[in-house]
Amino acid sequence: MDPDLTAFSRDRPVPLTSWHTLMENPLRKLAPFIVVLTLVAAACGSTTESTTDAGSTSSTTVATTTTAAPATTAAPTTQAPTTTTAAPARAVDWQIHDAPGCMCADGSDYKFMTKAGDPNKVMVFLQAGGACFTAETCEVGGAAQSYSPNISADIEFAEAGNNGFGLFDFENTENPIADWSIIYLPYCTGDVFLGTRTNEYTPDIVINHTGAINAQKGVDYLFETFPDASQIFVTGSSAGGVPTPIIGGLVAEHYPDADVLAMGDGAGGYGSNPAIMGFLNTQWGIADGIPEWPSTQGIDVTTLGAPDNYIISGNQFDNLRLARFDHAYDATQTGFAALFSLSGGGTVLDVLTESETYIEAAGIDLPTYIAAGNNHTIDLQEEFYDLNVDGARFVDWLTAFINNEPIEDIHCAECGEPPAA
Repeated sequence: MDPDLTAFSRDRPVPLTSWHTLMENPLRKLAPFIVVLTLVAAACGSTTESTTDAGSTSSTTVATTTTAAPATTAAPTTQAPTTTTAAPARAVDWQIHDAPGCMCADGSDYKFMTKAGDPNKVMVFLQAGGACFTAETCEVGGAAQSYSPNISADIEFAEAGNNGFGLFDFENTENPIADWSIIYLPYCTGDVFLGTRTNEYTPDIVINHTGAINAQKGVDYLFETFPDASQIFVTGSSAGGVPTPIIGGLVAEHYPDADVLAMGDGAGGYGSNPAIMGFLNTQWGIADGIPEWPSTQGIDVTTLGAPDNYIISGNQFDNLRLARFDHAYDATQTGFAALFSLSGGGTVLDVLTESETYIEAAGIDLPTYIAAGNNHTIDLQEEFYDLNVDGARFVDWLTAFINNEPIEDIHCAECGEPPAA
C-alpha cells in the first residue's frame, strides 16, 4: 500500500455501510487506525472545574431516561441471535463539564460528562468514533467523513436517554459498575484520542487534532475529584479502545496503591505498518505527547502498533491489569485494517491471535475474550448481558476481571466466517 494516504479515494470500498450512514450513529462505533497513544502532560486548561466566560464555576445536569438502544453500524453476526430485553427506564443525572481551552475538530468547545457514584470506584470511558487524516476524509459533509467534528450529537444523545445498554444500564443487577462514578469522554477530533496539534489540510479545512489533550482533561478531572479512589477501570470502544492501555498507565502512575484495570473493546485486530504510523504522526502530532516513562525511552512512535500499547504500560506499572475484547471477524476492524494495510493479509482473528502471543511473550498477562461473528464492540451493546461463548458469559468474565478473580482466555471454537472481501 502506498503510504501517501492523500491518494485515499472515496470510491474505495468501505465495509458495511457508507461514511454518511456511519455518521448517523451518535456513538459512531467505527474502528480506529492503529498507532501508539500519546498524551500531553498538561491538559487544555489549568482547572478541571466547569467555567463560564465570566470565570465563575458552572455545570449542567442533564436528567435522562434510558429507554432506547443506540443505533449500530455493525454487520450481522454469524452467531445465532441472542434474546435481549430493553433497558429499564431510569433517570440518569449526567453532569456536563466545560473543559476550558479544549476543543473539537471544528474549533467548538470540548465538554465531557460525569455521573456521580461511589467515589472510591471510578470508570473512565472513551467514546468510539471515526478518524480523518486527509483533506477529503476531514471535510465535514464530504462523502469520506467518518468522524464527528463536535460533540453536539453526543450531548443530545445523552439528553435523549439513549445510553442505556451494556455498562450504561445502571439498573441491571448484573452490571459490575452500576454504582460506580463515571467519567465519559466524548470523541470529536478525528485522531483516535492521539493528536496534539492543529493541521491545515487546505485553507478551508483546518482540523484541531487535539484528542490526546482532551483525554488528558478527563484524566486530570479524575485525579482532582477522586484523590482517594481505590479502583479505577479504564475502557473504551473502537477508537476509544486503542488508548485504554496507555491511559490506564497514566492512572496507575498517579494511583500507585490503587487497583487499576484497562480493557480495550473492539480495537485489537490491527497489526503495525511503520510507514502508516509515520504518516499519522505527521498529520496528528502524536510524537509530541508520548508519556515520559522508562518503557518509552528510545522508542520510535512510527514503528509502534496497538499491541505495543499493552506492553509499554504493562511493563511499566505493576498495579495495572489489562484485558481485551473482540469479535473474531469484526467487519469494521476488517475494513480499516485492509485500508491501512494493518492486517498483514490475515483476518481479524489472525491478528488477534498473533498480537496476543506477541504481548504475552513480552511478559504481559493479557486475558482476552474473543466472540464469534463480525459484530463490533461490546461495552455499550444490547448483547452485553447475553453474549455467551461456549458456556462462558461475557458479563461473568468481565465481572471476575473487575473483582480481580482468576479468569481464563475465552476464545470461540466456531467463530463464523470472515466478511466477504
